[in-house]
Amino acid sequence: MPGAYAEYGLRGSIASISDVVIVQPHTYKAPPIPMLGLSPATLREALAVARLKLLFSKVPTGIVSALVGVFVLFVLLLDMLGADKAKAWAAYMLGVLGFRGWLWYMAQSAHLTGATVRRWEAALAVSALLMGVGWAQLSILYFPDVAIYGRFMLVTAAIVVALSGTATYGLSHAAFWAVTLPTLLPAFYRFHYASVADGVWPAYTLALCIMTLGLVAMLQLSQRSSMLENLRRRIESEALLAEQNAIFQSTTLGIAVLEQGQLVKANGRFGEMLGRRVHELLELPLETHLANRAELDALLGNSNEMFLKGKSFHGAYRLRRADGSEFWAEMSGRRMEGSGPERSVWLIGEAPLRRAG
Repeated sequence: MPGAYAEYGLRGSIASISDVVIVQPHTYKAPPIPMLGLSPATLREALAVARLKLLFSKVPTGIVSALVGVFVLFVLLLDMLGADKAKAWAAYMLGVLGFRGWLWYMAQSAHLTGATVRRWEAALAVSALLMGVGWAQLSILYFPDVAIYGRFMLVTAAIVVALSGTATYGLSHAAFWAVTLPTLLPAFYRFHYASVADGVWPAYTLALCIMTLGLVAMLQLSQRSSMLENLRRRIESEALLAEQNAIFQSTTLGIAVLEQGQLVKANGRFGEMLGRRVHELLELPLETHLANRAELDALLGNSNEMFLKGKSFHGAYRLRRADGSEFWAEMSGRRMEGSGPERSVWLIGEAPLRRAG
């Protein structure tokens, strides 16, 4: 009779059922559940490693952007600076980009840990400083004293480099300021000094330089804060998901997720109860795992009725193993939050029962 023991749920020991004789179920030794709760120290270390990996993941894009910038400036400054100076500057920049590429390649094969984060970040900051020195050369050595067009072009290029640095190096204060300060300060100084010498709005140029530097700093802080928060949430979500999956696979109860009358997810314990692998459970119709069609219809009908009322469902039904043998199982189901009654999660306790004589 389907649901003959529906009044006996998983609420308490199955041994308390008064009108049945318990047959000892198959023993199941659950594997240990790893404790994945993140302590503040563990979270900080995981966040530091994730931040460093994200920093290095941006290096290839930064190299490509820098190559484009070097090529464009080389073409534009070739006549203004002369071929020898332009070639020397371009050769230096290409060498630094090569070093950045080598550093990125080494980081891909390295085992990044909390203990090595500072060393790798320092190496990244050195490569950023070398890039900043390269951009600074344009302002220190080659800043045009007469051509106003050239001045604006170099200052604009310095600002673009600083803004792009918020995306490439924004997660690292050291790397970001290592490339930003050598790039911006010489350009701003020479630009303001030229404005003072020409008597053309020196106060305005000074205010513009200070405001631009402040804007870049605020943008970097905002970017860093946002990216760190996203990283922290991702790490906590991944740890929680791993912990939930460990519990899902390690519990001594069978767990199943039903959707529209189909089994869509199950743990290893439920597969063991039915003598099947998990993928077999999901491939076969749900009716295959119950004693008969009437048993399935009773299970789905009675549970959906309770789910529509916002209540959980408890019952006892006969399940069928792969070898054809049947056994009683206590089943406790609940509608999953945010879904209709057609999607539910179930706890299944193996309880081979027979009526007491």
